[in-house]
Amino acid sequence: MRARSQRPQLPETSAAQRKANLAWNKGLTGASRTADDIPLFHTCAVPGCGRCAAIDRARADLRTNGHEGGVR
Repeated sequence: MRARSQRPQLPETSAAQRKANLAWNKGLTGASRTADDIPLFHTCAVPGCGRCAAIDRARADLRTNGHEGGVR
């Protein structure tokens, strides 16, 4: 069985192609960040943050399988 080959990438040579690529990437250029560089969570410095409170409740539900008193 033949393996599929990847379609060749055409170089972006025209100014219009480069401008379209920048617009598609919202101005970002360069290589993407690796998974090691992306934090899983961050520490919020805002007391009483509603988003962080919702995340904490969701984490607690995952730890206890949705049961308040723990494992049944």
